[in-house]
Amino acid sequence: AEATIRRYGAETVRVEGDYAASVRACAADAAEHGWEVVQDTSWPGYEAVPARIYQGYTVVAEEMLEQLRSELSPSMPTHVLINAGVGGFAAGMCAHLWERLGSER
Repeated sequence: AEATIRRYGAETVRVEGDYAASVRACAADAAEHGWEVVQDTSWPGYEAVPARIYQGYTVVAEEMLEQLRSELSPSMPTHVLINAGVGGFAAGMCAHLWERLGSER
């Protein structure tokens, strides 16, 4: 994946530690250079961008529901499997499906 990203001109940086350490390093680097962080992990003072990203995840869930209702049948699946990564996408999808499907879930 790193080589593919670099082919588009990006610089990649490896950080010692876990995902949380990489997020802290990213935020520090961004602050030092005047860059904006755009990612779905939030921390105190950085909630607006992640909230918008999560709203975007709900668009994916809604489009899936629309396609299922129009193309397959009026019934909904019993399970939804997605690539979860660190959990943000999974949480956004789950929250939207939970709210939209109500008693159908």
